[in-house]
Amino acid sequence: MLLRSVFATLGIVVIIIAVIGSAMGFVGWTGIVLNATNSSVPIIIMTIAIANSVHVADRVLSGMSDGLERDTAIVESLKENAWPVFLTSMTTIIGFLSLNTSEIPPYRVLGNLVAFGMMTAFAYSMTLLPTLLSVLLLRARPARTRRHAFFEHLGVLVVTRRRMLFWPMLAVAVRWRRACPA
Repeated sequence: MLLRSVFATLGIVVIIIAVIGSAMGFVGWTGIVLNATNSSVPIIIMTIAIANSVHVADRVLSGMSDGLERDTAIVESLKENAWPVFLTSMTTIIGFLSLNTSEIPPYRVLGNLVAFGMMTAFAYSMTLLPTLLSVLLLRARPARTRRHAFFEHLGVLVVTRRRMLFWPMLAVAVRWRRACPA
């Protein structure tokens, strides 16, 4: 519903199936036994694969609604999203690989499986998803509405007045932290 494209959503579902299938195939191939600790691997991988894919697909649809041809919109989406999605994937991989320092073996397995799933999620988001979007029947979304214009103006305001907004937001964060000790 948020993408407003059944075919883009279908492409993302295919990516999710491919990523989880690859990760669980890796589990079977290596003979790793799933247990209660690392049984959440598919959910973690799915969440991150969705995030990667939605960025790429949304930018393709936005480009098409701005008047670009489908293939040009796909190329522009990859140019715009490849580096941020790569950085997100790499930092997540590094974070989960840090679980290898744990003394508890199931956490090491969890970290390694999620790291592998993240590598496949990045690879599929940058290769398989653009391929699917190029062959599926995508249509340009309607032009942006007034509601989008409000958020664009809000974003510009926050960026241009970031120094003025920093101190009040810092005060709110400190106040919130003191009110909610965890």
